[in-house]
Amino acid sequence: MRARAPPPRAHARASLARRSILTLSRAGAVPRLARRELIRNVRACKTQADERACIHKECAAIRTAFKEENNELRHRNVAKLLFIHMLGYPTHWGQMECLKLVAGTKFPEKRVGYLGLMILLDERAEVLMLVENSLKK
Repeated sequence: MRARAPPPRAHARASLARRSILTLSRAGAVPRLARRELIRNVRACKTQADERACIHKECAAIRTAFKEENNELRHRNVAKLLFIHMLGYPTHWGQMECLKLVAGTKFPEKRVGYLGLMILLDERAEVLMLVENSLKK
């Protein structure tokens, strides 16, 4: 009896999962990891110094991605930033990116933007006035 071939969609996902999902920024200098790859790399770190190095490398890649004007994957980078924040690393530099996502037109951007504002902001943040003004519009 011959085994059934998986549907084409599942086959594509399986081949994508087998490959390393490592994309390069437009400048080609700093590699950016997918969110799942970032989580795997952080969990695979043996020491705290290894984890810190991995996080700092990814933070640098996220910062360079934020500097690009036409960044279609900004909401994914903010999601990675929220994961880094949950690990206890400083992520205050991503507050304005959350505000940009809230001002966006697409639902996934708005969803991650509001989540990021809720997690990254406190009542003493200077960005809070901008958030209130964007909500009034």
